[in-house]
Amino acid sequence: GRTARRVVLLDAAGHRVELDAHLLAENPLLRHELDRGVRRSLAAGLLADASAVRALVAAADAEEARELLQDAGLD
Repeated sequence: GRTARRVVLLDAAGHRVELDAHLLAENPLLRHELDRGVRRSLAAGLLADASAVRALVAAADAEEARELLQDAGLD
């Protein structure tokens, strides 16, 4: 079977949001905002480890770049 990948985010007030990783892969603006929030949280000392989110963002960005190159006939 296939496992659904989800990103679970919690804020300082304990609010929780879950995002399907596919949603992030399909939405560059959402990825950018998530990456920006991760960077701010790291700088403020509110996030201990961003490796999972950064890997997810990097993989989605790489896939989007491959698709753009393929669409342009540059693959």
